[in-house]
Amino acid sequence: MKRMRRKKFWSMFVLMICMVFCMNITTQAQTLKEKALTAYKVALETRYFDDIYGDGQKYMADSFYLMDLDGNGVKEILITRGKVCYLYTCRQNKAVRLLARGGWGGSKWMYYKKKHVLLFEQGGAGIHEKTYYAIKNGKIVDAAHNSYDYNVNKHYYERNGKKTTKKKIEAYERQLNKEKLVTLEPNIEIAGKGFRKNTAANRKRYLK
Repeated sequence: MKRMRRKKFWSMFVLMICMVFCMNITTQAQTLKEKALTAYKVALETRYFDDIYGDGQKYMADSFYLMDLDGNGVKEILITRGKVCYLYTCRQNKAVRLLARGGWGGSKWMYYKKKHVLLFEQGGAGIHEKTYYAIKNGKIVDAAHNSYDYNVNKHYYERNGKKTTKKKIEAYERQLNKEKLVTLEPNIEIAGKGFRKNTAANRKRYLK
């Protein structure tokens, strides 16, 4: 009888320790999420971004979109100004820029939520390109690149910054395309498809 009681006691004790440990991890994750959103809110309210026209001036952000690009439960933010997009993450309670890309024509971003991959696609000036971005060790990386230059009739294929074959790129893209993606299309001066316009009301609603 005593042995059974002792066994039950230790079982309950271990269970309580596990519950406390899990609660601490959850609380820590929630705290990191809150700090990230606060940092992004400050960036949207106070930072100025380059415009696409090259006039040397900087402006407030047009719009934003939140996503978890590295799968750690703490979201990154994609900020637009005109056709330029800026990707930020949070480090030491501050918004840190990972990427800035400008586009033309029908440039758009697509987000694979389950695969944690961000795709930038655009066409113009005789070139069509697709670049797939991911986060590795806290840094943005070109997970894959697929482009075609009509001017010289040449394809370019890369995986993780190294040349690869069409077959391998197509296999990579097929895996991604099994998932329904989110399409984001930045527009000049306004929030485009999928983005939230950078207003006080939207910052209050989505950054909390």
